[in-house]
Amino acid sequence: MDLSESFYNLDPSHVLNSVEEAMDLSHLPSRRCTGRLMPLNSIENRVYALDLEDRTELVVKFYRPGRWTQQQIGEEHAFLAALHDADLSVIQPLELTRGLPECRTLAISSTGIPFAVFPRSRARLKSELLPDEIPILGRLLARVHNVGRQLKLPSRLKLDATTYGSQPLELLRESPFTQSPMGQRYIQTVDELLPQLKLRMRGLRSQPVHGDCHVGNILWEGEVPFLTDFDDCVHAPVVQDFWLICQGRDDASLKRRDAMIDAYEDISSFDWETLDAIEALRALRMIHYSGWVARRWEDPSFPRIFPTFGSDSWWREEIEALSDCYEHLNA
Repeated sequence: MDLSESFYNLDPSHVLNSVEEAMDLSHLPSRRCTGRLMPLNSIENRVYALDLEDRTELVVKFYRPGRWTQQQIGEEHAFLAALHDADLSVIQPLELTRGLPECRTLAISSTGIPFAVFPRSRARLKSELLPDEIPILGRLLARVHNVGRQLKLPSRLKLDATTYGSQPLELLRESPFTQSPMGQRYIQTVDELLPQLKLRMRGLRSQPVHGDCHVGNILWEGEVPFLTDFDDCVHAPVVQDFWLICQGRDDASLKRRDAMIDAYEDISSFDWETLDAIEALRALRMIHYSGWVARRWEDPSFPRIFPTFGSDSWWREEIEALSDCYEHLNA
């Protein structure tokens, strides 16, 4: 059954009824939803903040149908549970009275869309990190990776030159968005770059990591950081979680990254040679991103969010960015 239409047009009453049903609140007037529903910033999934009559604040995440299997979502939740059990600052989903037998933190709405409910955190985003926050993040990542190293998440994706390179390239190669001369030049650029990316990724040790660990997925409560949104947790080299926090190539960014690794090594060892993979990981993320936008184009929100996708200017910027990665790969 195609659930896309239901997902694109989630009705507020359906969202609230789904939460009440999963938490078995319909017979508890003091705990039912107030009716307040606020969409939160999420492109891939549909995420809402809501309140219960007893002033409990919740966040509900409706997963995009067909993106992950129930087993894959269950492994995301298992990662969060393991981190929580290790006293790490994460926000794990609530166990639901009417959750799935095999994954009590996941439920299926009446229209067939999987969803999870989380406690709402009062922690806040920071657009810029202070110098004394860098080592705090380094030690947090060390503890996260120590937990991930002990887990087996067999159904989660492996980030490599195939899943983030060859596969999105094949989708883009057949896409109407790349049939222009500039689009074809982009395809040629990726074709020429992929062998280098495969070579640089070869032999790197992978393990479960956050996978999308940029500053927008780190909340702060005082001096305590909370990692959020493990939706993209993957098997990857641990350096994946470092370069996304310190993305720049300038001296200040490199010093912040090295300071984070120094703090990381207070708790866990870090293979400094994997820093050579950062440009490959950067390029693969770009390729994967364009493939992701093309794959999601039927979602009505994507043409609004990415109005220039497929234009000459889009592909020109991507070519320039990938060429920049190529130069740094071979510097």
